[in-house]
Amino acid sequence: MNNKSSGHVGVSWNKGANKWTAYINIDGNRTYLGNFVNLEDAIAARENADSGVVRLKDKIASKKEQRIAEAEQKRLHYKNADMSQLSENQRACLVDYLSGMRVQDIADKYGIKNPVVYNRIREAKNIIDTGSAHNQEELRKRKEYAQKYYQEHKDEMIAYSRKYAADHPQEVRESNRRNYAKNRTKRLEERREYNKKYYTKNRERILAKAKARNQGRMIDEEILKAFNKSGSVKGTVEKTGYSWNRVVKSLSSSGIVINDTHEIILDLCESGMTPDQIAKQLGINVKTVQAYLPRTRPVYGENRSKNATRINEWRNRRKEET
Repeated sequence: MNNKSSGHVGVSWNKGANKWTAYINIDGNRTYLGNFVNLEDAIAARENADSGVVRLKDKIASKKEQRIAEAEQKRLHYKNADMSQLSENQRACLVDYLSGMRVQDIADKYGIKNPVVYNRIREAKNIIDTGSAHNQEELRKRKEYAQKYYQEHKDEMIAYSRKYAADHPQEVRESNRRNYAKNRTKRLEERREYNKKYYTKNRERILAKAKARNQGRMIDEEILKAFNKSGSVKGTVEKTGYSWNRVVKSLSSSGIVINDTHEIILDLCESGMTPDQIAKQLGINVKTVQAYLPRTRPVYGENRSKNATRINEWRNRRKEET
């Protein structure tokens, strides 16, 4: 074994960085754990990642077994319950569903639609659990009562919510995090639709503002100044209003290495790999890789060459003459 071979899976010598690189493959995706000067540190990082993956898989398997057990417990609960209060249609759909039939198969069996099957099963479970089905009139009355109660106790409920949030900040943060993860896709779709309508309505004003902002201003210097104050890419994006790709590109062109991913991409680029190859190896988007790489040519409309400046002056003289 030569002195550049680790002899351990997931640890290899990075020629570009002149360090040992540790990585781990999870479900076909390679995750880099960092570059290390000492071989022992790289091996330790890989072993810690292995143990973390094992613990994660055990946790997922345990949760899956728990969900299966809970589902089986619910099935036995409804299967052994008293169904004398159910109608014939409700009992038939619920029994077939508990026996393992799909909703589509139950609908085909009785010549009805899937929503009808879902509704009958839901009403049957409601009757078993509460002793009565919730019809539309009852649901309407409940909604009206809830609205009336909220209007009468609005201030009291708001004060209680604020007090609870102040006394239980950790619980509130965890709850908000769960709700955000649950409704993230829906909110993103709503935000995209809103942005699309807003841009269509204000297109001319947005373009004029962007054009005025880019004239006579060195954007790279502005981004660098904002980064020195905030110390983070996110803070720079919020302060300047430019996109993440624009900020990262400017910082990379200024010689700033942002994080470990940036360092790995630069090392792979110096080794001769193309952005497509780097993106495929790291399992990330090509646009992200290109944003991390420094510029190889000036930005359009900025840092103009002498020839571009001469052409622009000639065009301005032609406009004045005409």
